[in-house]
Order: sequence, then C-alpha cells, then structure tokens
Amino acid sequence: MSRDSGTAHRDHATYDVVLEVRWWDQDLLDHVNHVMIVSYLAEARTRWLGHHAVTEGVPDFRHPRVVVKLEVEYVRGVTAGRPLVVSMHVSRVGGGSYTVAYRGHQDGTTAFRASTVLVPTAGDGSTRKVTPAERAYLAQFSGSRSELSS
Repeated sequence: MSRDSGTAHRDHATYDVVLEVRWWDQDLLDHVNHVMIVSYLAEARTRWLGHHAVTEGVPDFRHPRVVVKLEVEYVRGVTAGRPLVVSMHVSRVGGGSYTVAYRGHQDGTTAFRASTVLVPTAGDGSTRKVTPAERAYLAQFSGSRSELSS
C-alpha cells in the first residue's frame, strides 16, 4: 500500500507517504521498534526526494543524501494493521545541508516526530552544495515551524 502526495498542512506544504506496517515489523511487545521507524523514515524520504522530486524535474536529487544527524521523539507506539502516514517538510536549507522534519501518524494520531540533517552528494559520492534547483524545490515544502513540531 502506498499513496504518496504533496499536501498543504497548516502553515506549509508537506509531502505525505503512506506506508504499510506489516505484522513482522513489530517486536515481541507488538509495537514497531526504533530500527524499523528509522527504516520508514528512509523509505518515505527516498520516495519523496529520490523519486517525486526527480520526476518533478530536479535531477540533482538522483544522487544520494547522507544523513549526518537524526533525532526521533516517540509519542506512542506504531502497530501493524493500520497505515502509517509519514508527513515531511523542510525546516532549514543551508549552503551544504538541509533539514527534513517528519511526523509519523496512524489514524490521525501522532506516533513520532523526527528530523534528519541531510548533506547532498555528487555522482562520485563526494559531498556538494545544495543546488539552486534543489533549493527551489525544497522551498515549496518549507515553513517557519521548528524541526520537531507536529
């Protein structure tokens, strides 16, 4: 199950990815653990920047991004059987990095908030500056809210 879309969310646009939470993603306590949550963040981010942004005409996003910082704040457990929506927006764009803020929710209830600081890479794997095309695309999903807001 995956329905991905860009949507307006309060004071900024978000990019939302719907992920299936499978029963085998859960631990013995019947909730999804940290490793899987980080995996969901990577999958959602890749669908957004690695696929959607490229199809929208920003080919620089074809190159990988390196996560140099990750923060996750857990609010409640994520469980199987209900879709997990990961809503993302950009909270900061610098010269050589940018920050993506995430809200993971099931049935409209926040399960976690997260942020990643990402550094773009070139085709050879070296780091590089954020291009003007990337900056313009990311600006569509930026707002004045803090990195870990809902």
